[in-house]
Amino acid sequence: MCKKLYELSGLTAAEILTLCGEKSYPVNIENILAKLGVKYGPLDFTDTERKFPDVVRRRGEILGAVTLIGDNVNIFYRQGCSENRKRFTLAHELAHCCLDAVSLNDRSHVEFRLDRESENLKEQAANVFAGELLIPETSLRKLYNSLRAPVSDVMAQEFQVSRSVMEARLNYLRLNFYTPVYNNYPPSENYK
Repeated sequence: MCKKLYELSGLTAAEILTLCGEKSYPVNIENILAKLGVKYGPLDFTDTERKFPDVVRRRGEILGAVTLIGDNVNIFYRQGCSENRKRFTLAHELAHCCLDAVSLNDRSHVEFRLDRESENLKEQAANVFAGELLIPETSLRKLYNSLRAPVSDVMAQEFQVSRSVMEARLNYLRLNFYTPVYNNYPPSENYK
């Protein structure tokens, strides 16, 4: 097994946060990857997508990938994606390294946009792990309890994640929240 993959295998999001000294939010995912010795960067997946048009039509555009080269793990995110998408993709692909090390060994992993809606249990577990890493429960509950009204957009901005990621995390923790109605939505400062 790839040495770096072996080191990551079985780690939980909480263990990674402790190991890397991340105690505040927004979590610095790039700092975590650097401390773990995982290389990462943007990649233009256009040529790859052109080679497999049927797969792309069925599964959506490629969001990220994990490659193993010797004893090194490399994570790639889609070039030109938003900062929130980049952060989530990095966390999600790291999750695959921790949760699926045995199945990743000797092959690469490619993430497609539509896979997030998949029934695939590995994808669902990687999404939960990424949420736990980017939105630690203790930090979320502290912010949640400090707000006059727990509005998902406000919390998402604080943790530098998308609203859908924040809402998935809140639902997972069974925390009630408000979703803004944009036509009649006062500035977020009113909820802090």
